[in-house]
Amino acid sequence: MKKVFFVAMILLFGGELTVVSNNWEEILETVLMEDDISSAELERISEELEIISLNPLNINSASYEDLAQLPFLSGWQIENIHEYIYLHGQMQTLGELQLVGGIDYHTRELLKHFLYAAPLEVKKEISAKDVFKYGKQEIVTRMDIPMYKRDGFLYHSAEELERYPNRAYLGSRYSHNLRYSFNYNNKLKFGVTADKDAGEPFFGKNRYGYDFYSPYIQIKDMWGLKNIVAGNFKADSGYGLLLNSGFSLGKSMSVSEMDRGISGFRPHSSVSEQGYFIGVGVTHTIGKYYISMMVAHTLADATIKSDTLISSFKTDGYHRTPSEWQKKRNVNINTIYAGISRRYNGTVIGVNAISERFSLPTKTYGEHYNSVSAEYSIRRSKYHFAGETAFSGHSGIATLNMLSLKLFTNTELRMLYRFYSPQYKSLRANAFAEGSVSNEEGIYAGITHTRGKFRITGYVDRFHHPVATSGASLPSNGLDTKLQTEWKNTDEMALKWSVKYKSKQQDHKESGTMQYKQTVRSSLQWKQPFGSCCSLQTTLNYSGYSFPTGSYEQGFSVTELFTFQPSERLLTNLTLHGFCTDSYNTSVSIYEKGLLYGFNYQTLYGQGVRLAAQIKYSFTNSLYIMAKFGATKYFDRETIGSSQQQIHSSHKEDLSLQLRYKF
Repeated sequence: MKKVFFVAMILLFGGELTVVSNNWEEILETVLMEDDISSAELERISEELEIISLNPLNINSASYEDLAQLPFLSGWQIENIHEYIYLHGQMQTLGELQLVGGIDYHTRELLKHFLYAAPLEVKKEISAKDVFKYGKQEIVTRMDIPMYKRDGFLYHSAEELERYPNRAYLGSRYSHNLRYSFNYNNKLKFGVTADKDAGEPFFGKNRYGYDFYSPYIQIKDMWGLKNIVAGNFKADSGYGLLLNSGFSLGKSMSVSEMDRGISGFRPHSSVSEQGYFIGVGVTHTIGKYYISMMVAHTLADATIKSDTLISSFKTDGYHRTPSEWQKKRNVNINTIYAGISRRYNGTVIGVNAISERFSLPTKTYGEHYNSVSAEYSIRRSKYHFAGETAFSGHSGIATLNMLSLKLFTNTELRMLYRFYSPQYKSLRANAFAEGSVSNEEGIYAGITHTRGKFRITGYVDRFHHPVATSGASLPSNGLDTKLQTEWKNTDEMALKWSVKYKSKQQDHKESGTMQYKQTVRSSLQWKQPFGSCCSLQTTLNYSGYSFPTGSYEQGFSVTELFTFQPSERLLTNLTLHGFCTDSYNTSVSIYEKGLLYGFNYQTLYGQGVRLAAQIKYSFTNSLYIMAKFGATKYFDRETIGSSQQQIHSSHKEDLSLQLRYKF
């Protein structure tokens, strides 16, 4: 009766909970304030979250692994959701999240974009007829049209190209991609993604048309299978010391990810040409045991010296020049992975092993390498202790351990220690680190406190590199700190402020000693709705940089984002940036609305302005077209970029078009 009363009150007085905006991108805006994340990582997480938002999960049937896909959910929050459903029965509405311990206002608002509440269906044998009758299909195509020419697309004489063959790109300046996907209740997924970057040939030299194809199929909890993925897929195990082909976010989000744990296989439907395997991955359960196995034969780009040694792997995915084309999927990697874990009553213990063999010897790993790891997780009502220890060849060891304490209902403290010996080498490692998962030791402490619609998070990370690194010829130290506050009155009104300070030792050529390079970045953002169809968001950014004997450098930017949605069919966004920085050291990263499956942000430096306009029109519930126009004008230069990417102008304009049809 108590639950019925609360649910009735929520349905009666919680009308505002049913209003859902499209602004789940604020997760990435928050992550962006970390400023140490690559655009490729942001695009990958954007794509994965977009896929979930388009195919939301039923909260009453979502497994721990399903909810762990959402990077803003902690392990405790997932456990609390499951405990509530176990004790009180299925949720009738997402408004019941107000009754779940540890699910604060900000988290509830974000969950609306990825979850829904519906009664569980009576289990029955799934037929092929039902699968294709009720499955959702989608076709999305996109084209990017630059209204300028880079040097690589200009005319070059035959004599010049004979002497400098890499000055001209092999294909046109247009980039485009095509996606097809099928999804039946998040249990059966299959599809293919095809992509061509600007400068890459389309047919002609490339007889297969598109430069990159990513086919995949996944079956979950059907026909006796826990999870099987074939084609192009991603794989995670433990806490990333051995295997993690997922995304690597800022330090706050990485610790949250570790609190949830990462494991399993999932399709690679992205246009990204890195961080995936080609093969088969299977997860099966026997009682409380989870058994995972993977076999893959993956083609990769590499720089080969003397035709006998892989000196480095090329990960940008570009094949625009003869030199880049020569490196196109010119080596292969054979991978075998196996893992087993036992999960019972909040405790997880597991072991993992991976073996990889290369078609040519590598400078770092030799012809092959083997690594093993042991992972553990002990979760109780007030604490969570988790970690992983891994061993690789040449006496390499890496260990990562975290203790999370729930000090109060709304306050959580996390502490993390990691040690990665210089001898530890693992091609697939992607874990919490200042640099790579090698040659690093550090201790991290972070805290999160929520009170009503106010949240504050912060961390301090002290790290040490035992041997020389890039830019530091001797052992070096560093300190990284961040503080962020957020107040959110409604789904559309919010105030955010963050400041990040980092100090890191590097070589100082003038004195011949190690000195500290210091950077500070701060962001203030205010979002205000005006009526039911308009909103204005203002963002102020500041960056500072100092290094001994050099002058203190600064950077400023202001961004105005105006959103206008007069009807359900029409949505427009207008963004205006103004920026002024002393150098690239104080560049500013600026978010702007983009197209589907793409998180758009600009890294700008110098002096200038940028305008971006986006429009989306839905002809029907199944068909829409979206367009984005962007223009950047610099006041401090006559050319933009360098080498083949150089534009002989102080301004550039781009147009992007996207068409989506679902059926």
